[in-house]
Amino acid sequence: MHLTAKRVFCVVIAAGVLLPLCLTGLDLNLKVFDSSGHEIPIASMIAVLSDKRAVFIGESHDRYDNHLDELQVLRLLNERRQHWAVGVEFIQRRFQPAIDAYLAGTGDEHDFLRKSEYYDRWGFDYRLYRPIFQYAKDNHIPVIALNAEQELSEAVAKSGLDHLSKSDREQLPKEIDKSDTAYRERLYAVFQKHPNATKGDFDHFLEAQLTWDETMAETAANYLRNHPDQAIIVLAGGEHIAYGSGIPNRVKRRIPDVSSAIVLADRKPETDKAAADYYLESGPENLPASGKMGIVMDETRTGVIAKQITPGGAAAKAGVKAKDRIGSIDGQPIHTMADARIALLDKKPGEVISISVERSRLHRKSHHDLSLMLQ
Repeated sequence: MHLTAKRVFCVVIAAGVLLPLCLTGLDLNLKVFDSSGHEIPIASMIAVLSDKRAVFIGESHDRYDNHLDELQVLRLLNERRQHWAVGVEFIQRRFQPAIDAYLAGTGDEHDFLRKSEYYDRWGFDYRLYRPIFQYAKDNHIPVIALNAEQELSEAVAKSGLDHLSKSDREQLPKEIDKSDTAYRERLYAVFQKHPNATKGDFDHFLEAQLTWDETMAETAANYLRNHPDQAIIVLAGGEHIAYGSGIPNRVKRRIPDVSSAIVLADRKPETDKAAADYYLESGPENLPASGKMGIVMDETRTGVIAKQITPGGAAAKAGVKAKDRIGSIDGQPIHTMADARIALLDKKPGEVISISVERSRLHRKSHHDLSLMLQ
């Protein structure tokens, strides 16, 4: 059975401020399959999920349709019962205050992106997740930063758990369970596809993955313990969710009687019917095209530098040169790559922007204000 619905998530940018509007988006042709592979009405799944305290949804991070499907499930669950929080993989725990400030309206979206170090620590286009954040903000839904800090997971990937400093180890969950052999085998298959697999250490790769899993499970479990009247929807990559091996079973180990369900948006039921309770399938959806300057940028001690200029690109036509330092974009000072990405966040092809650059030649500096039509 097909669900014909509207994606209710639109926002508009006016004078640099996000304004929530109750506008309808594209038709959503969303199919839902149960664990036996049979297509069912979405209402049947929502009725079951609404009684759970933990709903785990696995995604492919770069698929916009996956995130819109997650939003649809969140919206329908919230309309049925308003006791949900959303736990997210892509923000690390210590940046919870940045999320809270944004949701409370004491910080704007740009503040949130800077203070969460989103662009330095995640990298996927923020517009993929924006509709979920905007819906949570508009409907007063808590968003919980689940993941371990990047510095910790990188240290584990490099040297393994046994070689962490005492202070680093104390920041991680006390128990990191390695007993799921099927999970180990699936991760090994992923590891072998990595281009640097032959140079890496699989045991360290596995421990880094488990560091994420256990930290996210611990954070979600702590939220449920501390909020007995609340439930949580966990959004994470499919490998962290499928078969329960990553996060779900580790939440259950901490709270044995927790009622939960697994939903996968990143794969079809015929892949393996044992991987989830429900599967979501919808047509491909692409983010709107973003405006391109035609500059490969690099962040240095002195600021953001135009490392390479695309021949025939917007910057080349405007007169930007390699090694120019980007001073501002549309009046916004540029000190970091995050500043540049935030300044360009909502720019579209064909839009004209102003860019200031500083150029050093023969120990002399000159400043240039240029107009550039994005491509």
